[in-house]
Amino acid sequence: MNASSHRTLSRYGFFGAIDDLGAGYSGLRTWSELKPDFVKLDRHFMQNIHEDRQKRQFVQSMIDIAQSIGCQVIGEGIEVRQEYHRTKSGYALCTGYYFGRPNRNPQKELDNSLFAQRKETTIQRTGRPRANTLVSSLLTDLDPVRHNDTIEHISDRFQKALKLNTLPVVDDNNRVVGIMWRDDLKLRQPFWS
Repeated sequence: MNASSHRTLSRYGFFGAIDDLGAGYSGLRTWSELKPDFVKLDRHFMQNIHEDRQKRQFVQSMIDIAQSIGCQVIGEGIEVRQEYHRTKSGYALCTGYYFGRPNRNPQKELDNSLFAQRKETTIQRTGRPRANTLVSSLLTDLDPVRHNDTIEHISDRFQKALKLNTLPVVDDNNRVVGIMWRDDLKLRQPFWS
C-alpha cells in the first residue's frame, strides 16, 4: 500500500497500520511514506524495557514522532507488570500475555488490578524508633520456594497462607534469585479458572 491508497481507503473509514515497527522491512521510511493511523512496535522494544534505558529512549523517540503526525502507538508483547507500568504513559493501546493468553473465548473485560500500581507504604517519622517501625518487627520467617518449583506448588503455598503476599525464590545454592508476588501469580491463572 502506498500513501495515495491509504488516503483513498481512509475516506471509506479504513485505518492504516504498520505491524512490528523496527523489525525487518517495517522501518522509518515506510512509516514516513505511508503515514498510518497506527504503528505497533516490535515486541523486542517492550521486552525488559523497565531495565533498559536505551530501549526507553528509543521508544520515547518513536512515541514523539507518532504524536507529531497523529499516529497511535501500540506496545506489543508486554508480558510482565513492570513492562506495562514503564510504558503505559506513552501508549493508547497495548498487547501481550500480561493482559491474557490467546483463548477461543476471550474475556470481555480485564481485571482492574492489571492497571493498578503497587501501593507504597510510608513510615511516619517521630524522631525515635517505634516498635512497629523497627526492621526486626517486619521480619517473618518463611520457607522459600525453589526456582524450579511448579506454579501449582507456589499457588498452594499462597492458598495456605492468605495474608502472605510474597515468597522468596532461591536457587540450588540457597541464594535468593527473586521474589514471587501473590498478585503476579494470579495473573498467570487461565481465564476459565
